[in-house]
Amino acid sequence: MKPTDTADATRATVRKVLGLRLAGDTEALTALFADEVDRLLAESPSRVPSR
Repeated sequence: MKPTDTADATRATVRKVLGLRLAGDTEALTALFADEVDRLLAESPSRVPSR
């Protein structure tokens, strides 16, 4: 994905979220979020070797 494609996709998503929020469409807004999320958290900075 090119940077312009990423920017356009982000812009479209933000517009959709804001439009649904302004319309008060809570059901459609919550449908945009995933039911399950996998998280990969970074290690503690104190464990990262210094350069």
